[in-house]
Amino acid sequence: TNIFRWVYFAAASPTMSVDEIENLIEQRNLFAIDQAEYEELVDENGELRALLGFSQRTAYSHIPASIIARSPLDDTDRFVIDKGENEGVKVGLPVVIDDGFLIGKVTSVTNENATVTGLTHIESATAVSILNLNKTIGLLEGKGGSLLSMSYIPQDQELETNDLVVTSGLEEYIPGGLLVGVINAIQEDSQAPFKEAVVEPLADAKQYSRIFVIQESGL
Repeated sequence: TNIFRWVYFAAASPTMSVDEIENLIEQRNLFAIDQAEYEELVDENGELRALLGFSQRTAYSHIPASIIARSPLDDTDRFVIDKGENEGVKVGLPVVIDDGFLIGKVTSVTNENATVTGLTHIESATAVSILNLNKTIGLLEGKGGSLLSMSYIPQDQELETNDLVVTSGLEEYIPGGLLVGVINAIQEDSQAPFKEAVVEPLADAKQYSRIFVIQESGL
């Protein structure tokens, strides 16, 4: 923006006094703070609108919560939320964001807080199905990176890249039909009893600060 260019050129100008340059730098810093607060507010409002839309559309009982801490390790998809047993959160409940995209499950809980393990975590495993003609089921596992692995897909099942992957409803507490990701690649070995698929998550939990915990009493 213009003010940043002004400060840059003013600092190099022999005609401006130290006081004038310091005043410009102060204005630049105040502008930067205002801009950062504005961008944060825009992001926050976008999150709230998406969550409100999901809240109004869904038939599931759900608990709104905020993310208050994250693992400091980039390859560890795990975070803490500000709701716990006192609000009805329990181990195994699914956690969604945005328009209802599944991002993980509650894996530990205290009276006031809960820890959520994300889909990409190496310890994560979720029962899923593919939205194809046969509603092919499988197990979706995290690999510690940005992609997921779907295994135990029978060799006779037809699937394609870009097929949608959703929860199957075959797992305790996890309702069927929650959006998870899309098939990125298919790995076939004629000698193996099953196919595998690489799945790209539809949402990145690291980009969000507010979530919903879906309660088991949902429908």
